Amino acid sequence: MSVTLSGYMPGSRVDTTELGSYHARGSNIGLKETMMPEHQKFSIHVDSKEFQVENPTMSGAEIKALVGKDASYQLFLEQQGNEPDLLILDTKSLSMKNGLHFYTVPPATFGG
Repeated sequence: MSVTLSGYMPGSRVDTTELGSYHARGSNIGLKETMMPEHQKFSIHVDSKEFQVENPTMSGAEIKALVGKDASYQLFLEQQGNEPDLLILDTKSLSMKNGLHFYTVPPATFGG
């Protein structure tokens, strides 16, 4: 099977078996430079629940929104061993990768 790629080279045909799980994007540049992998999903954990996310980067606010927590909650990224866990600010952008573990902390209440 072959397809015509618009914007690549007029009249050019490409054997789709060479593309595999890639798709071509862009125009007026070579196919090798435009081959992009399909969307990768990342498995992360927040508050002991697993989530599949497709964004390669997410902010602290986006991660909290994923689990239904508002800006008053704090978000932490668990670290290995005796390393202290990292506070993730709402504006902090993180690269997603499989196996990240986060937890949220509700706002503190004082007085009574």
